[in-house]
Amino acid sequence: MAKFENYTALISSWLKPQITAWFEEQVKDVSKRFYLYYKPSTADAHGELRVSDSAPGLDWQLASAEHLNISWSIQEASARTRAWCTRLPILKP
Repeated sequence: MAKFENYTALISSWLKPQITAWFEEQVKDVSKRFYLYYKPSTADAHGELRVSDSAPGLDWQLASAEHLNISWSIQEASARTRAWCTRLPILKP
C-alpha cells in the first residue's frame, strides 16, 4: 500500500502545476483542446508529464486520446489525469 501511496503523491506533485497552468490557459481560449503528454522514463531518470495543446517534442506521446474538458474543475482534471498515469511507463525501473 505504501508504494501505491508514494506513487500517487509523486504523480500528483508532477500534475499539480500542469493542471493549474492548463486551467488558466483553457479559460483564456475555450476553443483549444489540451491533452496530457508523457515522455517515457529511462534507466536513469523518471519520465515527464506535460499538458499541452500540441506534442512538446518528438519523444513525447499522448497519455490519453481524451482531451481535458473545459467543464472539469481542477480537482476533476487532476483525478482523471492521475488515473491515466497509472498505466504509463514514467517511473524509472
